[in-house]
Amino acid sequence: MENEINLVRKFHIEKYYVENPLQLGNIQLFQIGRTHCKNDSFIETHIHRNWFELTQIFDGKGYIYTNGVCVPIKEGEIYVSFPGDIHAIDTDKNDPLKYNFLSFWPNDEKLLSKLDEIMFYNSDPTKRIFTNKDIEYLIGNSISETLFNDDYSDDILICTLNQITRYLIRDFENKYDKPKLNVDSSQELCYQIMNYISTHIYAIDNLRSLSEYFGYSYSYISDVFRKTTGETLMQYYTLRRLDVSAMLIKENRLSIGEISELLKYSSIYTFSRAFKNKFGKSPTDYRKSIETESAYMEKPTQ
Repeated sequence: MENEINLVRKFHIEKYYVENPLQLGNIQLFQIGRTHCKNDSFIETHIHRNWFELTQIFDGKGYIYTNGVCVPIKEGEIYVSFPGDIHAIDTDKNDPLKYNFLSFWPNDEKLLSKLDEIMFYNSDPTKRIFTNKDIEYLIGNSISETLFNDDYSDDILICTLNQITRYLIRDFENKYDKPKLNVDSSQELCYQIMNYISTHIYAIDNLRSLSEYFGYSYSYISDVFRKTTGETLMQYYTLRRLDVSAMLIKENRLSIGEISELLKYSSIYTFSRAFKNKFGKSPTDYRKSIETESAYMEKPTQ
């Protein structure tokens, strides 16, 4: 993985805790670091797991792609990504990006409720950019502490991460007037349901939880969704979950069993059967075919 990183980045430091997140107070830290791009760097499309991510640009300019939407970004701006986002970064060739990044998840119902609201009103990737000098400083300080790592670092990180999350929430609460959901619009309600499923793909235990979140009975929500989109909620959720699993298999950081567990399948056998029904291959064969294809593409020409 380190060799792959060096191919696309001029300078890269990263503390990677994804498989064993650091528990810092009521916040989990998944990854944190700094990247200086080459003039031809492209951070390949990948899918975010169950975390929020801040990308803080401190020099250069480029483009962040989220769920197929291209968002220009430049020095001084911060971009927030949500759980389940399909994400990529491209740099300007003449003014390459330099950025810090931080991925976290709060284990606090009050904070999660506030962040849920941010996701609800800012599903459009073009609304995810903001500026905050305090957050810039705090992310840089957090990177330093993970590298310094002395007896005081955890306590300092707990303080900085709590400040970052609260500055983030305050900025988005003040940044936009909250649009009112037109409850009479079936299409708008279905869009919000799709967005909720995408951003909570790792957290949904039962689709009936949609009822509590949206304030309608489950039978009403499922009926509106079927009549408006032509597919059932379960069909949409199943396909979305399988698409996410395919991207996680391509990333090759998790085992098939870990992916099955992450996406809350009842067993690896249930997951494998559903995956084969959609893609025509078992998850293991799918991964092998990708590895074979990658090896062929990398094979030097004579």
